Amino acid sequence: MQCPMTTVFSTTAAEPLGAHNPKQCVAVIGYGLIGGSIGLALQATGLARQIRVWDPQEAARQVAAEQLGAGSVADSLQAAVAGADLVLITVPTMAFAAVLQQVLAAAKPSALVSDVASVKGAIMEVLDQLPPEQRARVVPAHPIAGSEQSGASHAKADLFWQRQVIVTPSAGTAAQHVLVIEHFWQALGARVVTMTPQAHDEVFSAVSHLPHLIAFAYLGGLASASTGHDYTAMAGPGFHDFTRIAGANPALWADICVANQQALVRDLEGFKSQIDQLSKALVQGDRSALTAHFAAAKTMRSAYESCVHQRMQAKPN
Repeated sequence: MQCPMTTVFSTTAAEPLGAHNPKQCVAVIGYGLIGGSIGLALQATGLARQIRVWDPQEAARQVAAEQLGAGSVADSLQAAVAGADLVLITVPTMAFAAVLQQVLAAAKPSALVSDVASVKGAIMEVLDQLPPEQRARVVPAHPIAGSEQSGASHAKADLFWQRQVIVTPSAGTAAQHVLVIEHFWQALGARVVTMTPQAHDEVFSAVSHLPHLIAFAYLGGLASASTGHDYTAMAGPGFHDFTRIAGANPALWADICVANQQALVRDLEGFKSQIDQLSKALVQGDRSALTAHFAAAKTMRSAYESCVHQRMQAKPN
């Protein structure tokens, strides 16, 4: 079985960033799990000649100094991006617009800018407001490598190894800049996939945002029940696996859900329809209907596992 939607760029080697464009001074704005892992990966691979990071939180800057060295931590956003060839904005979706304006004001005109936001429609709305020469050098991207754990203290240099990174260039993005971002993520061990922003948001509503919403809703229901804590004390591995993602940052996920509201509401209605069908079958004692529903779900899970296995066995592109 072949995995669907794997339109991957044709490059086959993880080459140094400078082999295609001398973007060797990299600034990372926002030092959390993703930003911290990028910093550690850059340090481990030697991909960047210089790494500069900045975060508005002092605690995050302290972690960055411990992980990368005090010399890598700038005193301000402006100092971090000044002279940088590549600026990675690794802040939540709702903070992107304000940070981008600061970055574009402080960075040199030739600097390439990218992001890691989980919702691309919201990013495109911001980019649509930029003059063409600025929009051309902003390449949206989304590494599919998050975790229910947040913060730079959980950052790992190999977080992106064998993971997918979705690049969603707009019509105004310069092709040569897209190529640089492709090679950047490939050099960190990731697989690059391209999608339109709309397709990205539809896909990740279904396979990421809705599952988080369901996990939050399920545990929220238990939390509101008087017996909830007594019940969870008896839970086993299945409960652990199903609820793991509900341990994610609540404020971050509220922003993601609101930013991808249209696709998520549609998918939530579809999920409610599935629940209604299961509820009807259960009330009627319709074992055949339940079995058929469960079998279809099992087939989908097997297809997913096969796809993951194929991806892990193949070499990064």
